[in-house]
Amino acid sequence: MSVPLRQLAGTAGLTYVGMGLSLVSTPLLAQSLGADGRGELAACFVAIQTIEFAAFLGLPRGVAIGATRHAQISVRALGWLAVAGTVAAAVLTVLAVVSWSEGGLGSSGAVAAAWLMVPMGIGQAGAQIALLSGDMLAFNIYRAWPAIIPSLTIICTAPFGLLTFEIAYTSTALSILLSALSGASIVWRQRKLAAGGHATPWRPALMYWQAVALDTIARRFDLLLAAMIFPAGQLGIYAVAATLAAASGGIAQAFNLVKLSRYLNSRDNERTSSPGIRFTLSLTSTCVVVVAVATTWQFLFGPEFQGLLGVTSALCVAQIARDQWGWLVDAETSFGSARLFNVASAWGLFLLVAMAALLARAETLNPLLLAVTTAASAWMRFPIFSIVKYVHSRRSDERRKSQ
Repeated sequence: MSVPLRQLAGTAGLTYVGMGLSLVSTPLLAQSLGADGRGELAACFVAIQTIEFAAFLGLPRGVAIGATRHAQISVRALGWLAVAGTVAAAVLTVLAVVSWSEGGLGSSGAVAAAWLMVPMGIGQAGAQIALLSGDMLAFNIYRAWPAIIPSLTIICTAPFGLLTFEIAYTSTALSILLSALSGASIVWRQRKLAAGGHATPWRPALMYWQAVALDTIARRFDLLLAAMIFPAGQLGIYAVAATLAAASGGIAQAFNLVKLSRYLNSRDNERTSSPGIRFTLSLTSTCVVVVAVATTWQFLFGPEFQGLLGVTSALCVAQIARDQWGWLVDAETSFGSARLFNVASAWGLFLLVAMAALLARAETLNPLLLAVTTAASAWMRFPIFSIVKYVHSRRSDERRKSQ
């Protein structure tokens, strides 16, 4: 199945804009806040970015399936999304207070950011409705807020010496809130389908959640580990490298989103994966980012960010793996056949935590080693999945023979 050029151009165009703004704003933010300030800013949002999917138990996808395939939206499910967001916010608030025992801007920022979880569930439901129905314009508007507002704010204030921690924090929080509200507006436009009597779609929601929850956590877990282990200066270096690596994956992710939307609306469930195109997009973007950092890091970031090139390179290698793996998980899950991916994701996450713990115990863990560990665990999921799939296939064959 071919990808419509209009949809691909719109999604890729937004990704290019976001990627370009991110690459310009990242050094400006680092120069303005320094490594310590950049680390504190990352620590304020890393928790909600890590659990923003897992906290809602897959219900946004369940709501979207009901809206697009059965022309009904469960009001009960929307209520559960609000409850889940509130519970997650309360838990993160307690964790933030305990973790930031010294108080300060970081502590207040982490507590306030936690309560952005409340509207995020319904916002995700709206985004999933747009994706499943092929409305890429609405979906891209949902994506645009966090991709553009923080970077644009930084670019407009930093050159004049006006960028502060408070401004950077406010623009990031505002972008998350506006994204959630734009997703909620998609649900509101579908209000004619809402009815209180419809059962909460727990079965499709939990099936989807079980398949991809660990994968979504693993995508940001290295940054969460960095926030827990490193002082603010080292965390700032790692956070900048993570931002640059995420930008390197933007084009492949845009390609994945458009392809996924087409597959979800395909009557014949055609699933041509285009692995060569996806890998080429990832590799090309990675090379551009690494070369740019190698030639400009000292000028753009300053000596305070010594070691940024190595950390960025390793995380870009991890990002290539995430782009390929993310497609496999999302596409297969959409057709209900991704149970085995969760096993591989669990092992990948276990390896990341285990290797990081061993290095920390040996007092040798630093941002570069954590980035290399992250890349290794990301790529290890592929052979682990092959082994798990082979064992599962053998057992299935044996059961069929014994019947």
